[in-house]
Amino acid sequence: MNPIKIIFLLCGIGALSIPIYCFPEDSPHTADYWSKLSDTGKPLQEQGRSYDSQPWACVSDARTGLTWEVKTRDGGLQDRHHAYSWRLSDDATRQMGGPKLSVLCDSAICNAMDYVAAINRHGLCHRHDWRLPTRWELATLIHYLAPASARAILPEWFPNTVPEFYWSSTVDTRDRQYVWGIGFRFGFDYSYPKASPGRIRLVSGPPFIGNDTCTITGAHSRFTGDSNGTVLDTRTGLRWRRCTLGQQWDGARCIGSGAVLTLSEAERQLMTLTSENGTWTLPDILELQSLIHAPCDTAAIDSIAFPGTAAAPYWSRTPFASDPERRWAVNFVYGENDTLLHSDTALVRPVLRPR
Repeated sequence: MNPIKIIFLLCGIGALSIPIYCFPEDSPHTADYWSKLSDTGKPLQEQGRSYDSQPWACVSDARTGLTWEVKTRDGGLQDRHHAYSWRLSDDATRQMGGPKLSVLCDSAICNAMDYVAAINRHGLCHRHDWRLPTRWELATLIHYLAPASARAILPEWFPNTVPEFYWSSTVDTRDRQYVWGIGFRFGFDYSYPKASPGRIRLVSGPPFIGNDTCTITGAHSRFTGDSNGTVLDTRTGLRWRRCTLGQQWDGARCIGSGAVLTLSEAERQLMTLTSENGTWTLPDILELQSLIHAPCDTAAIDSIAFPGTAAAPYWSRTPFASDPERRWAVNFVYGENDTLLHSDTALVRPVLRPR
């Protein structure tokens, strides 16, 4: 078994006795896999206490093996109100951002890379491998089912979160002066100019899923295909259909066109698919986002594992909490998330749910 796969909560056993592991929507954020850590890196003895009564410095996630920074409100280096350019010198940042940006950042540190270096010198939670998260790693913190009145992250785990744009390490391949990040008001991802001010939440630990670069072939591919037109993601344990719903696998490629469907049409067509090992369904939003690659060919996905993928929106099963008539989707032009009305049309990438 790939050692990274054991980080998910086991949901069941899929084809060929491959374990299938839960993503956040399948198992809501709980103390089953999140743990509050003191500044020494040790779990708090009383995990249920509030931040005001017992502050914590980091949160570890047993699903991904990652540890996350928790922001403060003390006016110090990690204060929640500080914002930073992505990768410019402090002098250039102040020159381009003007007085507004220099007020938002720490007096001595105004760009993300210097902030990373400062946290590593400090040794937050006794760790010295802090870095900016990848776009997908940052998305694992989104609370997609948060009510409209709340921010898209759980404050009982991540207090002092300003619901604004947070930087990732993922450069936008359309324009390398832009970098992807997530707005934690609703959970949308988008890219932002490197010189603009953004918030930072650092992560510690080996990269979970490397989808920042256009590497889709050879020994580094994480996907294993079979003769039946399915592919196993060895990093997540999820099994996918290689072809978009409506296309057919001919043993080498996907032929035909994907079916452009409303949500109800998609759900009805999925019911016609059969498997001895489970049920083909819509993926949740984080499962779907786990397939995003930096665009290499025509779509932001591994084109060897998923040939013929359209650069277009694909449905997820995750509802948009702010509007019950919408669902989250991923647009594989560049991999950004979006929401669609149930009556809108999109494509479908079926994922297998074990029985």
